Amino acid sequence: MQRILERLRQGNAHVIPIILRPCAWQQTSLGQLEPSPVGGKAVTEWRNADKAFENIAQNILRVVEALNQRAVSSPSPTQPPSPESHQKQAVPEEKQASTSSPFSVARQELRARSSRELVLSRRAILIGGGGLLALVGVAGGLFVGRAIMLSQPKPLFVYQSHTDVVEAVAWSPDGTRVASGSWDQTVQIWDATTGNPLTVYRGHTDQVYTVAWSPDNMRVVSGAWDSTVQIWDAISGKLFINYQQHQNRVYAVAWSPNGLFIASGGLEKTTEPVVHIWNATTGQLLKICRGHTQRIRHLAWSPEGQYLASCSEDATVRVWNATDVTLIYTYPGHTDRVICVAWSPDGKRLASSSKDTTVHVWDAFAGTNALIYHGHSHEAETVAWRPMSMEPCIASGAEDNTAQLWHADNRTLIQTFHTSKEVESLTWSPNGTRLALGVADETVSVWSLS
Repeated sequence: MQRILERLRQGNAHVIPIILRPCAWQQTSLGQLEPSPVGGKAVTEWRNADKAFENIAQNILRVVEALNQRAVSSPSPTQPPSPESHQKQAVPEEKQASTSSPFSVARQELRARSSRELVLSRRAILIGGGGLLALVGVAGGLFVGRAIMLSQPKPLFVYQSHTDVVEAVAWSPDGTRVASGSWDQTVQIWDATTGNPLTVYRGHTDQVYTVAWSPDNMRVVSGAWDSTVQIWDAISGKLFINYQQHQNRVYAVAWSPNGLFIASGGLEKTTEPVVHIWNATTGQLLKICRGHTQRIRHLAWSPEGQYLASCSEDATVRVWNATDVTLIYTYPGHTDRVICVAWSPDGKRLASSSKDTTVHVWDAFAGTNALIYHGHSHEAETVAWRPMSMEPCIASGAEDNTAQLWHADNRTLIQTFHTSKEVESLTWSPNGTRLALGVADETVSVWSLS
């Protein structure tokens, strides 16, 4: 690869980084080059893989045309090498690669086709299993360079005490513990540094979908498909309040920043989906937000607690005045159900993830769309802003078995975390140095970030 890059610097080669899977290719020696597919969007992130390969082939053909013109315009050497000498030079290369090697197969396919009739098969493109490979064009033709195996980050540890899908995770405000809720009907609290289990709460009788901590780290609120919202002691598991005002499954709970109120929502049986705001000490229902037409999937208080954002399977996000529950505006940008919503640390922007595979970021008060992130290939299940960050960064998790960290201003992918199954939820440590992922494989993985 170093020789290839040296030829590139000398102007004797053209290199195309081909992005197969999400990876930090920009941080490699190929980071300044024009990638393929267009924009550096990995093949696995395209909804239609055939379109991705078509895009790659078009870029390669463009390079071939340029090389052909260059070869025609270049003066012929006075003594061209004989076919025999060329064959002798090729023998060691073929010997180095087994006939069953994907590299040799690709070379043979590429060399066998004329430059104007070149059609790349998937076998020719998908080489080596790495996240990135380099296709190199020189005046003599095309060949595939060695795949660059980018090291994938590994979790610090994996919490494995659940027996079903982990649907919700929440980091305690003091950073010492994580609460995880699962389809196994439990909420488990464990040490955020070691993963050692501390408390198992078994008060629910159906799948737990949502959990949140009290600001003082003393209590946890959890919502489940048993139609209840329960507040309990984070150490002893003692039940304080069993809120039963919802008529159907509860998907969302959120504790207000001042610790006084709980917001909860889901799907009601006989009325339209509503958000309840109630007293966190007494359980008294105080206010109801009405307007969504399908089940409510997530709730988020603004950092100062003045506003409440709700998202729904009606494909909208609504922002409410938390004091008088008046609707400030409705954000209609998504084209399918919205699964999660999150406020930026400064309270100026909102981010939402959707079944339409996108994450939207927009002005929290004007409701204008600032940007759309297209990094995921399947339903985007969860989103959270990174706290205590010098640059505005967002982590999003999806059914494509990844969580992705990216820049909230320019959508630049910073890091990808791969899991064995769908990422259902994620939560940041308060200092923004670690990320916990709730995964459909019944685990929670904790990752470290510099």
